[in-house]
Amino acid sequence: SSDDEVEIVGTKKCNFKIKSNAAHCTKRRADDDTKSDVSTDGTKCKKLKINLNSLKSVTNSKSNTKAVDVDQVQSDLKPKIMTAARRCSVRLTKYSAKKIKSLMARPALDADDPACNATHENNMSNMLFDGNFSGHRLPIVHLQVFEGFLIAASEDTNLYMHDLQTGKLLGTFSEHTKTVTNFVITESHDLYSVSLDGYLKKLSLKKFDSELLSANVGEALQVMDYSWDTVFIGSRSGKIYIFDTKEDVFAEECLCSVGRSIMALKATKEGPRKILIVSSRSHNISVRDATTGLLLRTIEVPDKLTIYSILLAGGQLYCGTNKNLVFRYEFTSGAEISRIKLGTGTVCLKSYKNSLILGGCYDGYIYAYDTKNEVQLSRFPGPGKMLLHFDVFKDNIIAAAKDKSLCVMEVPDNIASHD
Repeated sequence: SSDDEVEIVGTKKCNFKIKSNAAHCTKRRADDDTKSDVSTDGTKCKKLKINLNSLKSVTNSKSNTKAVDVDQVQSDLKPKIMTAARRCSVRLTKYSAKKIKSLMARPALDADDPACNATHENNMSNMLFDGNFSGHRLPIVHLQVFEGFLIAASEDTNLYMHDLQTGKLLGTFSEHTKTVTNFVITESHDLYSVSLDGYLKKLSLKKFDSELLSANVGEALQVMDYSWDTVFIGSRSGKIYIFDTKEDVFAEECLCSVGRSIMALKATKEGPRKILIVSSRSHNISVRDATTGLLLRTIEVPDKLTIYSILLAGGQLYCGTNKNLVFRYEFTSGAEISRIKLGTGTVCLKSYKNSLILGGCYDGYIYAYDTKNEVQLSRFPGPGKMLLHFDVFKDNIIAAAKDKSLCVMEVPDNIASHD
């Protein structure tokens, strides 16, 4: 553009500078022209161009010999610029201004470059989109970050695979007929999913849209966990099924039945013994032998509360309930240590850093609790009302809510920097 032109580029704030060439000033008229522009790093903004040749005449001279009063031109332009600036909208990401500035300083990466995928794990700050994942029609109920990808299960019967850096939808698995309730990923990059349609499906992350195996249990399946080349599956009727991933077959009979809808399931070891921690609706927690299904002991849940989520950390068991309490037990003895007050309906619990626990609740907030000092640090809002699930990746959280939102957020500084 010439010296008779003004450019305003919107990032977070709109700054402007006016240049004028007095030798070319004749009759001028106001003519604002606004047009969109997208920067190379993917940040959306508006570019406003105002041509000074179109200003109203500021002089009666036709000989181009009279100098223009630049201060007067700026004064006349200011209201127009401010009006245009208010229209200059920038879709900011959920990152801080500091990270946005850092992002804009980096060159764009090729999402199809294999080297790009290899560095995903260490370059979350390089994300080239606004942090919102799309493509699903109904809420996401379970998700997991895995080697630079986001895998998400939806009520719309599909599984989705996104690139973490670009947000691009890389694949959709559409072989279930009802809500996909859960999935696990093995060391060989195979994914096993279960659904309310009663089927277990197998697919590969390398070829996400192709079904490798399908097995029908005949009843709604809700939760699962994976360990020792075995998938453990909890059903709505209270049965626990086991699936051998080496042979890709179900055991001939279910492992056991707890008689109530299974809400959470955790496979772990107690010494050399393989065990399952099982929570069911409005009932005590049971600890069972993972090979035989034998009941080893129960952990009492007061007031017939339902345990939505379980987390085993540092020899202690944390249990999120349908109320505003998280019960903390000494795992071996089953003795209650304390009751932690969080939001109502703690549906997801995750370990974070050395001594912190993050709890996602139906009230839409994610709470941070310091287990060492036994104090709640703070809470911060999730992506929408009624949070359904989240996963932690370094100092970032990817969370899903009932309003269909699915996005990545930064862990607040006061939590991320906590020792």
